[in-house]
Amino acid sequence: MNPSIRREISVAFRSFRLPGFAVVLLFFALLDPPIVKYMDRLLELAGAAEQIQIIMPPPTPAMALTQFLGDVSGIAVIVLVFLLMGIVAGEKATGVTEWVLTRPVTRSEYLTAKILVWGVGIVVGTLGAGAIASLYTWSLLGPVSLPVVAAALAAIAAYALFAAAATFVGSVVLNSQLAAGFCGVGVLFAGALIKPLGSVLHIRRYLPFSLPDLANQVVAGAISPVDVIPGIVCALVISFLLAVFAYRRFAGMQL
Repeated sequence: MNPSIRREISVAFRSFRLPGFAVVLLFFALLDPPIVKYMDRLLELAGAAEQIQIIMPPPTPAMALTQFLGDVSGIAVIVLVFLLMGIVAGEKATGVTEWVLTRPVTRSEYLTAKILVWGVGIVVGTLGAGAIASLYTWSLLGPVSLPVVAAALAAIAAYALFAAAATFVGSVVLNSQLAAGFCGVGVLFAGALIKPLGSVLHIRRYLPFSLPDLANQVVAGAISPVDVIPGIVCALVISFLLAVFAYRRFAGMQL
Protein backbone atom coordinates (compact mmCIF):
# COMPACT_ATOMS: atom_id res chain seq x y z
CA MET A 1 0.00 0.00 0.00
CA ASN A 2 2.82 2.42 0.68
CA PRO A 3 3.72 3.02 -3.00
CA SER A 4 0.03 3.47 -3.84
CA ILE A 5 -0.47 6.00 -1.05
CA ARG A 6 2.70 7.87 -1.98
CA ARG A 7 1.55 8.01 -5.59
CA GLU A 8 -1.90 9.29 -4.61
CA ILE A 9 -0.43 11.97 -2.35
CA SER A 10 1.85 13.05 -5.19
CA VAL A 11 -1.07 13.19 -7.63
CA ALA A 12 -3.27 15.11 -5.18
CA PHE A 13 -0.59 17.75 -4.67
CA ARG A 14 0.70 17.98 -8.24
CA SER A 15 -2.84 18.50 -9.52
CA PHE A 16 -3.35 21.06 -6.70
CA ARG A 17 -6.63 19.37 -5.77
CA LEU A 18 -5.89 18.74 -2.11
CA PRO A 19 -4.02 22.03 -1.56
CA GLY A 20 -6.81 23.80 -3.44
CA PHE A 21 -9.40 22.46 -1.02
CA ALA A 22 -7.20 23.52 1.91
CA VAL A 23 -6.88 27.02 0.46
CA VAL A 24 -10.66 27.35 0.18
CA LEU A 25 -11.09 26.27 3.81
CA LEU A 26 -8.36 28.64 5.00
CA PHE A 27 -9.91 31.48 3.01
CA PHE A 28 -13.19 31.19 4.91
CA ALA A 29 -11.43 30.62 8.24
CA LEU A 30 -9.58 33.93 7.88
CA LEU A 31 -12.34 35.90 6.17
CA ASP A 32 -15.55 35.13 8.07
CA PRO A 33 -14.63 36.26 11.62
CA PRO A 34 -13.52 39.79 10.62
CA ILE A 35 -16.49 40.17 8.26
CA VAL A 36 -18.88 39.43 11.13
CA LYS A 37 -16.86 41.64 13.46
CA TYR A 38 -16.97 44.68 11.20
CA MET A 39 -20.18 44.04 9.27
CA ASP A 40 -22.10 46.68 11.22
CA ARG A 41 -19.49 49.30 10.33
CA LEU A 42 -19.45 48.28 6.67
CA LEU A 43 -23.23 48.48 6.49
CA GLU A 44 -23.17 51.79 8.33
CA LEU A 45 -20.81 53.21 5.71
CA ALA A 46 -22.93 51.80 2.90
CA GLY A 47 -26.09 53.16 4.46
CA ALA A 48 -24.55 56.58 5.00
CA ALA A 49 -23.73 56.79 1.30
CA GLU A 50 -27.35 56.02 0.43
CA GLN A 51 -28.75 57.96 3.43
CA ILE A 52 -30.24 54.77 4.84
CA GLN A 53 -30.02 53.80 8.50
CA ILE A 54 -29.12 50.13 8.95
CA ILE A 55 -29.30 48.58 12.41
CA MET A 56 -27.41 45.35 13.04
CA PRO A 57 -27.32 43.26 16.22
CA PRO A 58 -23.98 43.24 18.05
CA PRO A 59 -21.62 40.62 16.57
CA THR A 60 -21.13 37.48 18.64
CA PRO A 61 -18.80 34.46 18.41
CA ALA A 62 -21.79 32.30 17.44
CA MET A 63 -22.50 34.53 14.44
CA ALA A 64 -18.92 34.20 13.17
CA LEU A 65 -18.85 30.43 13.62
CA THR A 66 -22.24 30.06 11.94
CA GLN A 67 -20.97 32.07 8.98
CA PHE A 68 -17.89 29.87 8.72
CA LEU A 69 -19.84 26.61 9.01
CA GLY A 70 -22.30 27.79 6.37
CA ASP A 71 -19.54 28.66 3.91
CA VAL A 72 -17.76 25.35 4.43
CA SER A 73 -20.89 23.19 4.18
CA GLY A 74 -22.06 25.17 1.15
CA ILE A 75 -19.31 26.58 -1.04
CA ALA A 76 -16.35 24.50 0.15
CA VAL A 77 -18.22 21.19 -0.16
CA ILE A 78 -19.36 22.07 -3.69
CA VAL A 79 -15.74 22.86 -4.55
CA LEU A 80 -14.76 19.49 -3.05
CA VAL A 81 -17.25 17.72 -5.32
CA PHE A 82 -15.77 19.33 -8.43
CA LEU A 83 -12.25 18.51 -7.27
CA LEU A 84 -13.13 14.84 -6.77
CA MET A 85 -15.30 14.20 -9.80
CA GLY A 86 -12.28 13.19 -11.90
CA ILE A 87 -10.41 11.28 -9.21
CA VAL A 88 -11.08 7.95 -10.94
CA ALA A 89 -13.11 8.84 -14.05
CA GLY A 90 -10.37 11.18 -15.25
CA GLU A 91 -7.69 8.53 -14.85
CA LYS A 92 -9.83 5.92 -16.60
CA ALA A 93 -10.36 8.28 -19.53
CA THR A 94 -6.62 8.94 -19.94
CA GLY A 95 -5.57 5.32 -19.43
CA VAL A 96 -3.74 6.03 -16.17
CA THR A 97 -5.88 3.57 -14.22
CA GLU A 98 -5.12 0.75 -16.64
CA TRP A 99 -1.41 1.62 -16.54
CA VAL A 100 -1.32 1.62 -12.72
CA LEU A 101 -3.06 -1.75 -12.54
CA THR A 102 -0.40 -3.32 -14.78
CA ARG A 103 1.99 -2.77 -11.87
CA PRO A 104 1.87 -4.92 -8.73
CA VAL A 105 -1.17 -2.96 -7.53
CA THR A 106 -4.59 -4.53 -7.04
CA ARG A 107 -7.84 -2.74 -7.77
CA SER A 108 -8.71 -2.56 -4.09
CA GLU A 109 -5.30 -1.03 -3.29
CA TYR A 110 -5.82 1.53 -6.04
CA LEU A 111 -9.14 2.67 -4.58
CA THR A 112 -8.07 2.37 -0.94
CA ALA A 113 -5.13 4.72 -1.49
CA LYS A 114 -7.47 7.36 -2.87
CA ILE A 115 -9.96 6.93 -0.03
CA LEU A 116 -7.28 7.14 2.66
CA VAL A 117 -5.51 10.18 1.24
CA TRP A 118 -8.68 12.15 0.58
CA GLY A 119 -10.48 10.98 3.73
CA VAL A 120 -7.61 12.09 5.94
CA GLY A 121 -7.18 15.28 3.91
CA ILE A 122 -10.84 16.25 4.24
CA VAL A 123 -10.97 15.59 7.98
CA VAL A 124 -7.66 17.28 8.78
CA GLY A 125 -8.42 20.23 6.52
CA THR A 126 -11.90 20.80 7.95
CA LEU A 127 -10.84 20.46 11.58
CA GLY A 128 -7.69 22.54 11.04
CA ALA A 129 -9.55 25.36 9.32
CA GLY A 130 -12.22 25.19 12.02
CA ALA A 131 -9.58 25.51 14.73
CA ILE A 132 -8.12 28.57 12.98
CA ALA A 133 -11.57 30.13 12.59
CA SER A 134 -12.36 29.45 16.24
CA LEU A 135 -9.13 31.00 17.50
CA TYR A 136 -9.58 34.00 15.23
CA THR A 137 -13.16 34.37 16.43
CA TRP A 138 -11.99 34.15 20.03
CA SER A 139 -9.45 36.92 19.46
CA LEU A 140 -11.98 39.22 17.77
CA LEU A 141 -15.31 38.52 19.44
CA GLY A 142 -14.73 36.60 22.63
CA PRO A 143 -14.37 33.03 23.91
CA VAL A 144 -15.98 30.03 22.26
CA SER A 145 -16.98 26.70 23.80
CA LEU A 146 -14.55 23.95 22.81
CA PRO A 147 -17.13 21.10 23.07
CA VAL A 148 -19.55 23.12 20.93
CA VAL A 149 -16.91 23.87 18.31
CA ALA A 150 -15.70 20.25 18.28
CA ALA A 151 -19.24 18.90 17.78
CA ALA A 152 -20.02 21.41 15.01
CA LEU A 153 -16.77 20.71 13.15
CA ALA A 154 -17.25 16.95 13.47
CA ALA A 155 -20.71 17.33 11.91
CA ILE A 156 -19.35 19.39 9.00
CA ALA A 157 -16.45 16.97 8.45
CA ALA A 158 -18.87 14.03 8.32
CA TYR A 159 -21.06 15.93 5.87
CA ALA A 160 -18.04 16.62 3.65
CA LEU A 161 -17.07 12.94 3.75
CA PHE A 162 -20.61 11.99 2.75
CA ALA A 163 -20.50 14.36 -0.23
CA ALA A 164 -17.05 13.04 -1.17
CA ALA A 165 -18.27 9.43 -0.98
CA ALA A 166 -21.20 10.14 -3.30
CA THR A 167 -18.87 11.83 -5.80
CA PHE A 168 -16.31 9.02 -5.48
CA VAL A 169 -18.92 6.39 -6.36
CA GLY A 170 -19.95 8.40 -9.42
CA SER A 171 -16.33 8.76 -10.49
CA VAL A 172 -15.72 5.01 -10.12
CA VAL A 173 -18.90 3.75 -11.75
CA LEU A 174 -19.23 6.33 -14.53
CA ASN A 175 -16.76 7.18 -17.27
CA SER A 176 -17.60 10.88 -17.40
CA GLN A 177 -16.14 13.36 -14.92
CA LEU A 178 -19.12 15.66 -15.47
CA ALA A 179 -21.56 12.85 -14.69
CA ALA A 180 -19.62 12.05 -11.53
CA GLY A 181 -19.86 15.70 -10.51
CA PHE A 182 -23.62 15.62 -11.08
CA CYS A 183 -23.81 12.60 -8.78
CA GLY A 184 -22.18 14.52 -5.93
CA VAL A 185 -24.10 17.74 -6.48
CA GLY A 186 -27.35 15.86 -7.09
CA VAL A 187 -27.08 13.99 -3.80
CA LEU A 188 -26.55 17.26 -1.94
CA PHE A 189 -29.47 19.00 -3.59
CA ALA A 190 -31.65 15.95 -2.97
CA GLY A 191 -31.32 16.80 0.70
CA ALA A 192 -33.59 19.82 0.16
CA LEU A 193 -36.38 17.40 -0.76
CA ILE A 194 -35.56 14.69 1.76
CA LYS A 195 -35.18 16.87 4.86
CA PRO A 196 -38.87 17.92 4.99
CA LEU A 197 -39.85 14.25 4.71
CA GLY A 198 -37.43 13.47 7.52
CA SER A 199 -39.12 16.09 9.68
CA VAL A 200 -42.51 14.50 9.06
CA LEU A 201 -41.16 11.04 9.93
CA HIS A 202 -39.19 12.43 12.91
CA ILE A 203 -35.89 11.07 11.56
CA ARG A 204 -34.38 14.34 10.37
CA ARG A 205 -31.56 14.30 12.94
CA TYR A 206 -30.39 10.98 11.50
CA LEU A 207 -30.05 12.30 7.95
CA PRO A 208 -26.59 13.31 6.69
CA PHE A 209 -28.24 16.23 4.86
CA SER A 210 -29.22 17.72 8.24
CA LEU A 211 -25.67 17.92 9.60
CA PRO A 212 -25.07 21.57 8.56
CA ASP A 213 -28.33 22.58 10.27
CA LEU A 214 -27.41 20.58 13.37
CA ALA A 215 -23.97 22.19 13.48
CA ASN A 216 -25.55 25.65 13.41
CA GLN A 217 -28.03 24.66 16.14
CA VAL A 218 -25.18 23.44 18.34
CA VAL A 219 -23.34 26.73 17.90
CA ALA A 220 -26.54 28.67 18.66
CA GLY A 221 -27.08 26.65 21.83
CA ALA A 222 -30.39 25.23 20.61
CA ILE A 223 -29.25 21.61 21.01
CA SER A 224 -26.56 19.74 22.93
CA PRO A 225 -23.28 18.72 21.26
CA VAL A 226 -24.21 15.06 21.72
CA ASP A 227 -27.34 15.56 19.59
CA VAL A 228 -25.21 15.62 16.43
CA ILE A 229 -23.82 12.12 17.05
CA PRO A 230 -26.68 10.18 15.35
CA GLY A 231 -26.33 12.25 12.17
CA ILE A 232 -22.55 11.83 12.16
CA VAL A 233 -22.79 8.07 12.63
CA CYS A 234 -25.38 7.74 9.85
CA ALA A 235 -23.27 9.85 7.48
CA LEU A 236 -20.19 7.72 8.13
CA VAL A 237 -22.12 4.45 7.76
CA ILE A 238 -23.66 5.57 4.45
CA SER A 239 -20.24 6.75 3.23
CA PHE A 240 -18.80 3.33 4.10
CA LEU A 241 -21.59 1.55 2.23
CA LEU A 242 -21.05 3.76 -0.80
CA ALA A 243 -17.35 2.90 -0.73
CA VAL A 244 -18.17 -0.83 -0.55
CA PHE A 245 -20.47 -0.44 -3.54
CA ALA A 246 -17.69 1.32 -5.45
CA TYR A 247 -15.24 -1.49 -4.62
CA ARG A 248 -17.65 -4.17 -5.85
CA ARG A 249 -18.46 -2.38 -9.09
CA PHE A 250 -14.80 -1.58 -9.79
CA ALA A 251 -13.72 -5.18 -9.17
CA GLY A 252 -15.69 -6.46 -12.15
CA MET A 253 -15.42 -3.42 -14.37
CA GLN A 254 -13.92 -3.61 -17.82
CA LEU A 255 -11.35 -0.82 -18.20
